[in-house]
Amino acid sequence: MSTCTTIDSNADVSGIGIRVNLYISMLLVAIIPETNQTTPLLNVLVTNAGISGLALLITAIVQTAQQNLSLYHAIFIIHILFFTGVLVAPTGNYKGNIRSHLRRAIVAFIMTYGSVLLFTGYAFYIWAKAPTFGKNSECNDQIMYVFFFASVSATVGWLRRLWMAGLGITLAMLTLIPLASCLCLYSFGGGGSRSSIRKTSIKVSKPLAAIYGVVMLELYEKRNLHLLTSGENDFTFGQIMALVQIISALNEVFHFLLGGCTGEEEEEKDDESTTSQPQQPDSTPPEKKGKGSSSGVLHVQILIVAQLHFRRSFL
Repeated sequence: MSTCTTIDSNADVSGIGIRVNLYISMLLVAIIPETNQTTPLLNVLVTNAGISGLALLITAIVQTAQQNLSLYHAIFIIHILFFTGVLVAPTGNYKGNIRSHLRRAIVAFIMTYGSVLLFTGYAFYIWAKAPTFGKNSECNDQIMYVFFFASVSATVGWLRRLWMAGLGITLAMLTLIPLASCLCLYSFGGGGSRSSIRKTSIKVSKPLAAIYGVVMLELYEKRNLHLLTSGENDFTFGQIMALVQIISALNEVFHFLLGGCTGEEEEEKDDESTTSQPQQPDSTPPEKKGKGSSSGVLHVQILIVAQLHFRRSFL
């Protein structure tokens, strides 16, 4: 006989403000197509989503260590971060020589992999310990997870094994894809254009995955609402902060739309001014061109390609 009474609410983890922030970030990244014009905007949006996701992950780890996080809220965090991401990478283009570019690429590469490894390890721990995890553990067998609109117990064995297998496969793919890109770049000296089939599949799958993530999480919240104490959607400090943070992403989209009307004209002017200027002959000796600089550029390109494939395939 179950001794479950209620699960303590935790508005700073799964309140309405947190959900709105993550939903908007996830949907913006999913629905905006990737083109030459939208690449700077997408870089900012991906970074904003990654920072919000990483903040939520760190909050979850701290509360888990303090025994203040329930299984309901832990599953909420794992589900939303699986679709939102926790990747943090710089978006600016900074000047410097080959060595400085290489150092920055290495740091960004380590942070990218470190964030995802942290999330994967935490998610594995949660699903492995699901029956006895965290605060109000007597209610764990009453928590219902929504899987393709079907409600199943969050502690059932096949669901836990499925999630752990999915996390392992995802981590393997996110590791192998960048490495394969690096090998191709190293072997052929540059990256070829992606096939139209792959582009089309990405355009279709990204919005569908984002919509699925939002709908399933809202259903998860509704199916377990009777277990939670009142106050889950109170506007606490954490929720207000999350709503304020989304202004940054919306501001970027707003400025992008404002600049869309004049963007092509400015590009044409820049192209005309560039072509009108005479090109200066390169005085670099041939022997210096072919050795240190080319290998340094190649190493930077390898790390950058791996990082970009990693962060975009994760989202």
